[in-house]
Amino acid sequence: MKKYLMGIILAILFAAPLAALTGEPLDTVKKNVDKVLAVLRNPALQGESAVAAKKDALRIISNEMFHWPQLSKRVLAKNWDTLNPDQQQEFIELFKDILEQAYIDRILAYKDEKIEYAGNRMLSDKQAEVETHILSSSAPIDLTYRLALIDGKWAVYDIIVEGVSLTQNYRNQFRDFLQTKTAAQLIDHLREKVGQPKD
Repeated sequence: MKKYLMGIILAILFAAPLAALTGEPLDTVKKNVDKVLAVLRNPALQGESAVAAKKDALRIISNEMFHWPQLSKRVLAKNWDTLNPDQQQEFIELFKDILEQAYIDRILAYKDEKIEYAGNRMLSDKQAEVETHILSSSAPIDLTYRLALIDGKWAVYDIIVEGVSLTQNYRNQFRDFLQTKTAAQLIDHLREKVGQPKD
């Protein structure tokens, strides 16, 4: 589990591109990674006093890079329709907050690991994978971004680290939860995890 978490963190937002490859999905990943690097290396955003501003800047980039409604829908799979529209919208926001809480401190601890981009692989005319290799001090880590073309824009909806899918990992957790509990209880559970009060 620790390797999975570290792989995601290092690869989503920490990497410096080494290969000059092309393709819209790959360009989308590289563009957002470069933006994150600019935030992490900005001299004006160093030190404890700048942590909040740095987190705000990273949130803006993640909202550009990820399609949270699509990611959330895929995470819940067939259980998505057990939520009413208001619950679906709240789930999107809560799930985004949960991922941020899980990874933000590690993102801020960036140690200049490198990433090698292997290129695009089109799964269909509206889906693609961008394969990368994290060049760490120990062993290389394979990481794949899955993107979808939504409203004319490529956006990430899943990340696979060493063969483990972020979407599948959370899907299994939520599926198990919803086997014995309701959609309303799921929302309450997520609120608790992010520190929000119940209704």
